[in-house]
Amino acid sequence: MEPRTKKHLLREEPSYCTR
Repeated sequence: MEPRTKKHLLREEPSYCTR
C-alpha cells in the first residue's frame, strides 16, 4: 500500500485507520 493512498483514505475515511 502506498503512503499516498493511505493518506487519501485517511482523509476520506478516518474510520478506515481506526478500524
